[in-house]
Amino acid sequence: MSNFAMTAASGSVTAGQTDNLAITAQDAWDNTVTSYTGSHQPHLLGRRRGSAPTTRACPTAAVRRPISDERPAINFTAGVATVTGANNGVMTLYRAETAHVVVSDGHYSNGSGLAITVGPGA
Repeated sequence: MSNFAMTAASGSVTAGQTDNLAITAQDAWDNTVTSYTGSHQPHLLGRRRGSAPTTRACPTAAVRRPISDERPAINFTAGVATVTGANNGVMTLYRAETAHVVVSDGHYSNGSGLAITVGPGA
């Protein structure tokens, strides 16, 4: 394995709206590493709630630091993990900005992160 790739169900959300993610373990040629399976605890990194600007995700995007103190297990099957309300938690972004969400296990990451546009909420 040499990096992670991450996609979101929506590249544009309203502040406070949840979004689903897919995280894929990849080799140096961007092929899915199907042997990366089981429970892992990568961090989702970014700007933390309470600092400006604010981004928070559950589970556990720059001031690159953990979005949450929690690092719940994320289950990978054949190199892919989905992060949805029913599976591995959910991501909620709270501040109107372009958030760059990074997934990292300490050795591998998705580089500068996945850009998600967050519009103002009500």
